[in-house]
Amino acid sequence: MVRLLGSDGSLLGENDDANYETTNSILVSRVEPGQDYTIRVGSYGEVGAGRFQLKVIPLRPVD
Repeated sequence: MVRLLGSDGSLLGENDDANYETTNSILVSRVEPGQDYTIRVGSYGEVGAGRFQLKVIPLRPVD
């Protein structure tokens, strides 16, 4: 499970499984420059443990 929180703690987005073929989470979100965000990674239902890899990839701005 991956969650994106705003600087005020509000939930901006979350994802558990990207699709039915994988348990990997993918979250795409538009963020604003100069703002603080928190990314939280955990297991579904907050049980279980394991290794994870977090990738943050900037995308090209859209007009």
